[in-house]
Amino acid sequence: MSIQNQTRRLNVKRIAMDAMFIAMHIVFASFFSFKTPIVEISLASLPVLLCAVLYGPLDGLVVGLCGAFVEQLLYGLTPTAPLWILPAMLQGLAVGLLARSLYYKGGRRAWVLVLVVACGELLLTATNTAALYLDAHIVGYSVKALYLILPTRLLNCVVRAIISSAIILPLLKPLEK
Repeated sequence: MSIQNQTRRLNVKRIAMDAMFIAMHIVFASFFSFKTPIVEISLASLPVLLCAVLYGPLDGLVVGLCGAFVEQLLYGLTPTAPLWILPAMLQGLAVGLLARSLYYKGGRRAWVLVLVVACGELLLTATNTAALYLDAHIVGYSVKALYLILPTRLLNCVVRAIISSAIILPLLKPLEK
């Protein structure tokens, strides 16, 4: 098989994997959110994280953008929708860059991957909280309760980081092939 055919085949596989991760993001956001009285834990960031680690920052950004955009379409497109799309995009970009510079160049150690995933979840929580704050000011609802929910948002971040790391670590080896 020629190099050109191999490259084309890899590109088709990569696009198909990105599409699968986008679909997973939508399904996870819609059906795999665990709600408790205190916090809601969504696994929607898992496909973005996995794609960014496997294929890099551009693919992570695209999966975050497309997945969050379709999620917003299903939720209802509002003038503040770009605020809610941006966190998933930034997460995909940042995790892809961190994975490329820390995980792959650092010998593929598991603890480094856990650190990358934790940083991605922390960034997602921070940007989602900023989006919530800006949305409140744009739409005109009170932000006073935001200070009360910050501890639960941080708890949510920690739980998502643990769950995501526990799922990504065993999946990474088979998907890299």
